[in-house]
Amino acid sequence: MFVKSADTVSTSGSTLILPSVSIGNVPQLSVDLLISTLEATRVGIIHSPYLVPISGTSGFDHLPDQRLVPLEVYQTPDTKWTIVQQRSPPLAKHHKDFARELMDFIELGSFSRVIVLTSSDAALRGDAMIDGPQIRSLTVNCEDVLANKLRELSLSSLGSGYA
Repeated sequence: MFVKSADTVSTSGSTLILPSVSIGNVPQLSVDLLISTLEATRVGIIHSPYLVPISGTSGFDHLPDQRLVPLEVYQTPDTKWTIVQQRSPPLAKHHKDFARELMDFIELGSFSRVIVLTSSDAALRGDAMIDGPQIRSLTVNCEDVLANKLRELSLSSLGSGYA
């Protein structure tokens, strides 16, 4: 359940950036970097009984008094970017329940697009992926500025090559 920090919070039309909990915590670290660099502020939390409970001190210079919780929602000052930071994994046997909750948040948020950051084990690469760039992209139903920018950056498609 999304708990807003204020009644004026709106995610409609913004781009959602969502990390996956994966190898080396690379997506979560990337999201922390985005939050810090863009000076995004927390606009709410997603309260979920399906996540391991945690609490900690802020890791952001621009938000020194903030307490960290398992699933936080940040937004840039121009409201173009909404960023979710997931700090703990789902509880055993509750992955589907958590995924349903997250899908509800995405559907109710009316986001213009959703970007999922992930990482994978290099040992799973096939021979075709050994050479070339290690950053790859996958777009689904995305023929806009973002997809064009990915092509301009010459990022290889994730389409095939994994074992």
